[in-house]
Formats: sequence, C-alpha cells, structure tokens
Amino acid sequence: MSRRYVLDNKLTTTFVFDQGQVATAYFKVTPAHPSFDTPHLFVINPAGSIAREWGYGDSTAEILEGPGLARELQALIAGAVRPGQK
Repeated sequence: MSRRYVLDNKLTTTFVFDQGQVATAYFKVTPAHPSFDTPHLFVINPAGSIAREWGYGDSTAEILEGPGLARELQALIAGAVRPGQK
C-alpha cells in the first residue's frame, strides 16, 4: 500500500516507514534509557547517518517552526560545522 501511494502521488521524497526499529536506533534506546521525546527532527545525510537532530523545545522552535531549518540545511549542504556538532 505505501508503494502504491508513492507511485499514485508521484512522490520523489525518501520516506522511512518505521515500526519502532529506526526510532529506537536513532534515539539510542536501551534498558537504561528506555524512552524518547517527540516531536523530533532528524536530518539524514546521503550516507544514511544522522547529520543533525533537534528535539522540540523553546530553544529549537525557530528551527522547527520558523526559518531556522532552511538556514541549518544550507549550512549542512555547505559543509559548515555548528557549535556542539561533530
């Protein structure tokens, strides 16, 4: 059904359909850390690794609700490293 939806709507965006495994891996869920907060935004690079991530909160509202996301994506594309980023 998901393949049909993508084809019928001529979508070209990559989608992740998750039954918990991907979220569990991204959030590094373990018995010692068994939960995660949502909403959460991950930017995945072409190699499939997490390039940046933001949990929702006062300090990230501009990124998740405003023009900040475009700025962050442009910086990633340009290869810039942000404070606190590896």
